[in-house]
Amino acid sequence: MLELFPELSFGDNIRPSQVTSALRERLVHQQIRLRNSSIVSIICAALLFDVGLGAVARNSPDALAWPTLFAWEATALTAVIFGTWTWYSRRIRFLREAPVTPAAVMKSDTTSLWGVEIPWMRSSSRNIAEAVEEDQEGGSQSALHIVKVRLRFRPGTTNEQLNWDDLRDEGPHCDVTRWLGGGGWGTFASGLKVGSLVSLLYSPQNPRHCRIIQRFHSTQSQVEEAQHRC
Repeated sequence: MLELFPELSFGDNIRPSQVTSALRERLVHQQIRLRNSSIVSIICAALLFDVGLGAVARNSPDALAWPTLFAWEATALTAVIFGTWTWYSRRIRFLREAPVTPAAVMKSDTTSLWGVEIPWMRSSSRNIAEAVEEDQEGGSQSALHIVKVRLRFRPGTTNEQLNWDDLRDEGPHCDVTRWLGGGGWGTFASGLKVGSLVSLLYSPQNPRHCRIIQRFHSTQSQVEEAQHRC
């Protein structure tokens, strides 16, 4: 029966041995950029809110206790910024410290929503290299594609040479489901078929808390450079 299953293969996907500290720092840098953008957006929204309150306070200075209101607003803003910083700090720590293991795609379903475009999913690229990278990862697709994959892995496994015997239902394993955006032709998500292997970062305390490591446009050149240095 096992002969009917496709061969397990990483293909062009990143192997666990390629998840180096440099690659982790690149992922961390992405999170730092998102964290900073989120905090800046929160502060800008608070400033606009303050401008509106200031205009109302000038026209009706005796209507409300404006100093108290501004104090509560500043307290809430501080709490939101602190919560955002803490949330991203946990993600950054996870990317730096989480163990990596191979995971097999057991099932893959793609949903294409033709004609649907979400502007906020298409952030502007800072340079040509990032534009190419976003295109390969599906970030520049005008049509929204959603890929649902069911992954199976064995927490604690570091062996990259998996076979279907290792992933039997009777054996110790963990199944997780992930949704990936950008499943258009030629993107990372579109290549995840049954039998595809990916590298997965996971939490030892809660293995279902995990993240797929996608390939980067320059990952292969980074690996070749590292091999050359060795």
